[in-house]
Amino acid sequence: MQTEKDEKTGNVAKLRIKWIDDCNYELKFIESTFNFPDSILQLQKAEILKTKIVGGTDDYYLFESKSNILKNVLKDTMWIKK
Repeated sequence: MQTEKDEKTGNVAKLRIKWIDDCNYELKFIESTFNFPDSILQLQKAEILKTKIVGGTDDYYLFESKSNILKNVLKDTMWIKK
């Protein structure tokens, strides 16, 4: 389970994580406290994000995610809460 929190809004999203190997995993949306319209919620439930860890430190990791629905690639930093 991966839990993500937007520090500005307090909204929380929960995703199922399936590890493929040490640096690759898939994320599937489970639920969120954000009040999404039904059309967006259905899209999120159908989406699978294939994610690759491309670098990092003890405090964060850099990743790239590709959607099975959308064509764009998300590149970002995930901070590790200790």
